[in-house]
Amino acid sequence: MTVNSFSLYQLSPTSLGYFDQDGCLFDACRYSQFKYGCHVSARIYADQIAERLLRDYGHWRNEEVIVCASAYKVAPTAAEAIAQLVYESLQGYFPLLQKAKVGRETVFANDYGAMPTADRFSLMDRNILTIDDHLFRDKKLILVDDLRVTGAHERKMTDTIAGVVDEVVFAYVGFLQGDFLPSVEFDINNTAITSVNDILRIIEKGLFHVNARVCKYVLSYQNLGELRSFLLEIPPAILTRLDECICGDGYHVMPEYETNYLLLREVLEGKPALLSLAV
Repeated sequence: MTVNSFSLYQLSPTSLGYFDQDGCLFDACRYSQFKYGCHVSARIYADQIAERLLRDYGHWRNEEVIVCASAYKVAPTAAEAIAQLVYESLQGYFPLLQKAKVGRETVFANDYGAMPTADRFSLMDRNILTIDDHLFRDKKLILVDDLRVTGAHERKMTDTIAGVVDEVVFAYVGFLQGDFLPSVEFDINNTAITSVNDILRIIEKGLFHVNARVCKYVLSYQNLGELRSFLLEIPPAILTRLDECICGDGYHVMPEYETNYLLLREVLEGKPALLSLAV
């Protein structure tokens, strides 16, 4: 199996921000908004990735090609929004293009972006990723992801598709390079998000993608008064989708998320939402 990769940005963290390979300041706010469901930001990255793929992999035109995002169970990763848009953009150029999913069996409560390197590799080693062997067999694969930090997910994914896929290209928004702590990813992810009100502003801009990061943020939010107001203000369709993703991944039965999930359910069912809880 041939393994290739590229990134739109190769980032070097400094005290002044994050810079790409050309010395230009990386828009961490845009990236952070994308990680929390912003369709506008996802579209910008998807267009750039599609352009790069057409430039470097146009020779795949008559091949059977699959597009997928990083692995998830039910609640999609942020990268799934980019992958879907890349798929839509490439349909006119790759006649045999298909969209597929890489599944994962295990989800966890902690924020992956805040984990040190050893914990990331340990987590990935314990996780099980799944693909449809028949669908993926001997195909070309475009795997879309956001930020490559330690390479733990890429290694696990490569092991999963080895012997099945003919050739894969990992298409990233960015590589983090140089001497840094993996937790720098946490800082980038949350640059534009300091409260649920920041997520509400993203929702109000238009198209919004509920993803696993949004689910975890809602379920771990400490200010229950602010959370209740947020849940009451967002559109019912988004509230319902949040509930579907949370239950699909099993977050609703995790003890650390119990209180916040109860609040979400009471708002969803139109009941007085834990009025006795302190703001």
